[in-house]
This record gives sequence, C-alpha cells and structure tokens, in this order.
Amino acid sequence: MQLPDLLRSIAAELSAVPDEALAVYNAGRGVGPLRSSPRFVPAGHAWRLGMFLLDADGRLYLTGEVTRAVEPGIALLSRSPSAEQRRDYRAAAARGKFAPGRVINFDYRPLDGVEEPLFLDGGTVRVHLDTGGTAPLENYLRDRVSLLLGSA
Repeated sequence: MQLPDLLRSIAAELSAVPDEALAVYNAGRGVGPLRSSPRFVPAGHAWRLGMFLLDADGRLYLTGEVTRAVEPGIALLSRSPSAEQRRDYRAAAARGKFAPGRVINFDYRPLDGVEEPLFLDGGTVRVHLDTGGTAPLENYLRDRVSLLLGSA
C-alpha cells in the first residue's frame, strides 16, 4: 500500500476515536504593558500515534510540545524555569478557544514525504525508533492504532 493511501486508511479507522488539538503559539503583540496576552490559536485536530500526529486528511506530523487547556494556577517564585514555562503554556491554552482539559499539540512539524525519522529501505518506508532500531512505518502506526482503538 502506498504511504498516502495507508495514512488515509488509518485516519478513517480512527474517525470515531477522540483526537487532540493542533495549535500555533501566538506570543501576543504590542509593547510593554500594552502587549496582548499569549494564546494558542487552533490549527486543526490529529491523533497521537507515538512520535507522530495524524490528521483526518492523512497528513503526518512529527510531534512537538504538548499542553492542556487548564487554568494554570498560581505562579510560585520557587518553581524552576521549565515549570514556569509549562504554566505559561497552560495559561496561553486556557486563553485560546479550546474546551477545558483539551490536549493541545504545538511546535509539531509536518512530514512532507520520506524524511527523518522516516527512511526508505528497499521500497518500504521505515521509522527510526528511540531504542536505536527501526521498524516498518505501517507496523509502527498499526501498533499505535491498536492502542487507541483499545482505549476508545
């Protein structure tokens, strides 16, 4: 099966499974105190399949960052910079147009063909795994689909 057909087929299988939001981070505009607050702008929906996101049109993305649309809570001075960044992302997500608790993916990257972490091996699209090995992309995606369908 050709890659575009495979991806559209998997998207059709997942149509009844809850998806996650895709968004673009908007840092706000203006200067100093006249600056608008950062927020996430909706950019679509996709299913998380391991290191990939797949949208309903069969487009594949490499995952990036993730947050939730929840009230961020009180800022504490004793938190690490990374914890404060995550809090800021939650605040930006809460200001966006997302349902409370919605998972939001951002800084994802569209895969416009066979590129890292994908590669061709004798006509088969394969994926480099975090473990250092490789697997056929179809097997990798089908394994992740079975996990999503099992939890739906």
